[in-house]
Amino acid sequence: MQELRDGLTRIEAALEKNPCTNTRYFLNPQDTSQLQPGLTDREIEEIAKDLPFCLSDEVYELYRWHNGGMLGYFFSFCYFYPLKEVVEDRQKLVEVYRDLDDPEMVNILENSLPIFQEQAQWMLLITGYQTKKTQVIYFDPEGGYLELYCRSLTSLVLTIADYYEGFGVFYNYLGEKENRKQERDFALLLCKHNPDLVEETLKEIYKFQNTLSKQKIGNIDFRLRTYKIPKSVDPLIQTLDKLNQDSSQANTQNNCEIVSLQSRIIGLLGSIGDRRAVEILIRYLSHQDKWIRYEVVNALGKLGDSKAVEPLIQTLSDIDFYVRMSSATALGRLEDPRAIEALIQTLGDEKQRVQECAASALLSSFKVLDLVLKALENNNRKIKIGAIRALEREVRYKQEKDLLNTKQRETIVISIEKLKRDSNCKVRRQARKSLRSILGQKTFIEKIISNLLSRYFCGMWQNRAFLRWMECKRIWRKNTLRIVGMFQQFEKRHESEK
Repeated sequence: MQELRDGLTRIEAALEKNPCTNTRYFLNPQDTSQLQPGLTDREIEEIAKDLPFCLSDEVYELYRWHNGGMLGYFFSFCYFYPLKEVVEDRQKLVEVYRDLDDPEMVNILENSLPIFQEQAQWMLLITGYQTKKTQVIYFDPEGGYLELYCRSLTSLVLTIADYYEGFGVFYNYLGEKENRKQERDFALLLCKHNPDLVEETLKEIYKFQNTLSKQKIGNIDFRLRTYKIPKSVDPLIQTLDKLNQDSSQANTQNNCEIVSLQSRIIGLLGSIGDRRAVEILIRYLSHQDKWIRYEVVNALGKLGDSKAVEPLIQTLSDIDFYVRMSSATALGRLEDPRAIEALIQTLGDEKQRVQECAASALLSSFKVLDLVLKALENNNRKIKIGAIRALEREVRYKQEKDLLNTKQRETIVISIEKLKRDSNCKVRRQARKSLRSILGQKTFIEKIISNLLSRYFCGMWQNRAFLRWMECKRIWRKNTLRIVGMFQQFEKRHESEK
């Protein structure tokens, strides 16, 4: 138990040295003031007396140290709950799965304690058998599945202590690139303190190579994504090539299964984050299956290697719009200036969702507002329309977050207003629509509906000439749901006023 005690002491010392209370960058405040006083052995035994098992030495040591955190807060990536709450939550979980008639899950949960919880969905369970050490299990209450996370509570605590001392606490909302780096750093420490789990996972990969079973890859999927084991890259690439050879000889049904396995392996290579996979993945950008190409583009975006920039620019013209969307997003992640011109051209894509991804990459990742404004002068009407939509979304997003200054807003409004006199009618229409959205003006149809509703409540609903005029203009048919919704709101308000 000395290792566990030392690890807990190191965590507390690291937080005393660098307390972190800024909730803008931290999901939870992290400092020693959040910790509650520890319990005595007698208090622990009193709380746990109704449990059908004895608590392990590790759990006793944890709660002697501190009885959870106030409001559950403490560790940067999960909540640490007081023992009394843990016992109550365990009973609730058991009852839920008993009602669902799942005896296997009930048996596991009856011998476990939900001591840690990650955000709102995932829970870390400490299995409570009569042993000195307890395994840490990752549990998804929504999906109802469990995965081994650490061999012991000691290995988890030592991992957290090493991370706090070496890198500081976990930051949240810094940005995708920074968050991926934090995950990789933490994963390396998990591998260091759980070497037997790493070896076991590698053996499972070689078994998967021989069987090519979905169940086998499912067994190691979670651990590979969490531990990001560097040694797993080569066997995964070999398996990918083997599946590619098999796909040329397989029938339609088997080919679908092969494509599914290939997609899963490509996703794992992206999650592991080892750049040795980049050149292999680039070869698969020309694969005949669109979902393989989609997964490859996502993986290359996560790997962040500049070698992928030119191939990804080429995929912006892929026949499948999902691949084009993913390519625009991946290029935004890479933040390579070579992609800017291609992304501006993508603003004219025939699919609006592709335009949105390109706009997000330009304005959020590259922050080239001036180039998007310049795209309004492009001769291609589709690029103009895409640029107008991009600027509209940028203004609305920044207005919601209070990040837009008056000068930027005026520049965007003036630039779009010029296009109200454009030679192309579709450009003019989009400019007027975006300006109404930015300026918060009522549209023509909203004015008509308001007029109609005022007539309705004034007892003039039977004005047939007015209804016939609406029918002729096709206003009613095109906006039925909106009108009905507004009627219902007005009716509720009218009844409440009575």
